[in-house]
Amino acid sequence: LLSRPPSIKMSGHADERGEPDFNMNLSADRLGTVVKYLRAGGYAGQVELIPKGDTEPFAGIDRTRVARDELYELDRRVELKIAE
Repeated sequence: LLSRPPSIKMSGHADERGEPDFNMNLSADRLGTVVKYLRAGGYAGQVELIPKGDTEPFAGIDRTRVARDELYELDRRVELKIAE
């Protein structure tokens, strides 16, 4: 049986294309979609949503070795952290 943490923090991200305001709204929309999914699955804990737009590209790889389209896919994401 999996336990459900009492609170989580999620950050939403977008790729570099688009204006900063558009990307910020896009990352907020992305967060909204994920939280709806979690709520539909029964998660009732506290959720902190932090839209970041295109300000933090995915850094888990050597970006010089990946095609631009693949970088865009990695940059468009939601990161979830379990709060302690």
